Amino acid sequence: MRSFEAINYSLRPNKNVERKLIARILNTIGKNARFDWRDYRYLGLGSMWFVDFIMMHKSIGINELVTIEKEHSRAKRVSFNAPYSCVEVKIGMSTSVLRELSWDNRTIAWLDYDDVLRPYMFDDLNEIIVKSTTGNVVMLSVNAEAAQLSITENDEIVDPMTVLKGLVNATYIPTDAEKRLSKNQFPALLGEIMFNFMKSSVLNTATGLDFFPLFNFAYSDGSKMVTYGGMIVDTNDERIVKGLSLQSSFEFFAHHEQFEIQVPQLTFKEKLELDKRMPCAVAPKPEDLPFELKPSEIEAYRMFYQDYPMYGEFHP
Repeated sequence: MRSFEAINYSLRPNKNVERKLIARILNTIGKNARFDWRDYRYLGLGSMWFVDFIMMHKSIGINELVTIEKEHSRAKRVSFNAPYSCVEVKIGMSTSVLRELSWDNRTIAWLDYDDVLRPYMFDDLNEIIVKSTTGNVVMLSVNAEAAQLSITENDEIVDPMTVLKGLVNATYIPTDAEKRLSKNQFPALLGEIMFNFMKSSVLNTATGLDFFPLFNFAYSDGSKMVTYGGMIVDTNDERIVKGLSLQSSFEFFAHHEQFEIQVPQLTFKEKLELDKRMPCAVAPKPEDLPFELKPSEIEAYRMFYQDYPMYGEFHP
């Protein structure tokens, strides 16, 4: 079964919040005329749902949107579900499509994979970076479950570090990685690997360019996922972005440690009850609520109650 047939991408609350946090940072950067997103292209993997495309068009203001879909057998369905006339559908393997695309416009590219780590994902990322110019934004999302490193060959368990080195060039793997392959530590390790890859790839692309991290999220709506991303900058653009003081404005900014988004699953009635207590500087205590929630769940809701999605069924 294809992932779009198993997952309704619009119904994942933590992923939903992640998109909105990305939009917050992009909108802050976009207030500087140097980064007018209306002149940019958005490149992503819209699948059948196009949730990120709708955000990039409505919230960020991008009018040139390109989606890559690998399933030739679903080409008509992808085109049918494209939400706007300005969405261009490219059918084919991402690696091939990326090589054929023109790169005349500055681009926000989000390789939002829901699969486990695969070498081609870094190949795709590198293909984007080497064709990028200053001001481009790149993001990569992958499954971050440590269990993907537990495999057997010929009835023998393969060393997880050997598996990891088969997926990622050892150059980008931190020296202490072997101690960080547990379920709880692997997402942060993966974020660090992504940073090392993006930084190195940009530095090797052209003299005078560097990589400026913006996003380093972990979240779970079932499987643990990691999203890492940032902007390719020259000296002038780096000075402008640094001047925005994103680090002091957003505690989820990538220059802090990896930020875990873990908003709770709430009923509509529970949400309304919590909303009566928002905004607040300190999260309500669990004993003050008429239902059970963990302190960490209440704190997560306090932080992102304005971004928390609610879903419903309508009967027209």
